[in-house]
Amino acid sequence: MNVFRLMLLVAVIFLASCSGDDNPPEEEKSSSQTPAPVSQQLLPNSWKPSSTFDLDHGQTVIGIQGQAALSLRQPFPVGEPTRVEWFFWGEEQELKEKTFSVIGVHENEKSVEKVLIDPENELLLWMNSEPIQVTGQAAVAKAESDLFFSKAGLWCLNVYVGNQLYGQIVIEVE
Repeated sequence: MNVFRLMLLVAVIFLASCSGDDNPPEEEKSSSQTPAPVSQQLLPNSWKPSSTFDLDHGQTVIGIQGQAALSLRQPFPVGEPTRVEWFFWGEEQELKEKTFSVIGVHENEKSVEKVLIDPENELLLWMNSEPIQVTGQAAVAKAESDLFFSKAGLWCLNVYVGNQLYGQIVIEVE
């Protein structure tokens, strides 16, 4: 009889563990995003906004000349999606058709947040859905994305191409 009870207990535990929800949770929207703790590697050396410079065709960008930059918006708005162009320099082969991702860190919060947003469904993303396109112009490649910032202040944008950190851009969001 004790063996029967033990087998029954094992069967109940097994069935209880299998009854979990098989559907993964839906991506978090901006209103419910919980910031994660930040690694020292994601913090900039200085919280001074990155340099601005003009591209050959006259467009003003903010970032690191010769690495990565994005189109300058004065100011970058808080709480609403903003379309930007990204510019990348480097070897064409290392950029062509690659995806890029951005990890945002707010100066006061010192926590990582998703800042790329899909404009169609307002889901925050780690990785941009559009691949980098080679341009053959001053910047070797470019891409577009929408950014969303949950709060005002200084933000460090850690830009990755593939799995490689391509640059850290500090911007002000108002």
